[in-house]
Amino acid sequence: MKQEKMTKFNKIFPWYSGLSNDLLFWVAIDTLFLTVVKKF
Repeated sequence: MKQEKMTKFNKIFPWYSGLSNDLLFWVAIDTLFLTVVKKF
């Protein structure tokens, strides 16, 4: 039972981590763009 949960976690976690890190990166870059280039 525990091994099945670890296997499922190991399959899902890279996707979750990648998507959440991508969104954090996008927010940071978008904020910088709007403040520096567009002067918002």
